[in-house]
Amino acid sequence: MKKNQATTYELQDKIVQALLDLKKESLTLKQAGSKKYDIVFLGSDHNIINTIELRHSLEKCFGLNMSHDELLAIIPDACNVLNMKYEEFQTVSVNDESQKGTMFMISLT
Repeated sequence: MKKNQATTYELQDKIVQALLDLKKESLTLKQAGSKKYDIVFLGSDHNIINTIELRHSLEKCFGLNMSHDELLAIIPDACNVLNMKYEEFQTVSVNDESQKGTMFMISLT
């Protein structure tokens, strides 16, 4: 196994654990925001997160520093391991076409 592959698998395992921690947090929340994980949970059940906020939380609270593009590459496999649903969205900037990109919305429960 190549070092890059091992690193990817290790990152995926850490992201899977972080998603499990965030799922537990979402089940106990009475409001949308979590100070503990510095993330906003969306949806009426506070069980949906997006990868832009997740990347911030991973860096600040879980010590995982990676680009958003690196996270996007890992999320499908991590979510499949946990049977979590995810949906891809295209973000758009009204003023700057070059600012469009991709993110995932992840349903934790």
